[in-house]
Amino acid sequence: MITDSSHPISIFLEIHSSKEKGFTSINDITFSAMERAAALFKKATFVMDRGYDDNKMFLKLDSMGQDYVIRMTARRKLLYHNK
Repeated sequence: MITDSSHPISIFLEIHSSKEKGFTSINDITFSAMERAAALFKKATFVMDRGYDDNKMFLKLDSMGQDYVIRMTARRKLLYHNK
């Protein structure tokens, strides 16, 4: 989010540790951030790096009806319109 003075501000911050009691996964935290952004903006374009090149991310963003750009690793095979 950008302020009127063109300064970016954070819309999601959660400090966490995998050793924390009740920690489930980094995906749960990422999904919470996505849901928060979608609730704030209704429609957003999520831009992510190779670390998010995962079917769970694609399925989550598709289920939320959001647009996304995710840089894929060279190992991933892309199926587009059954090709």
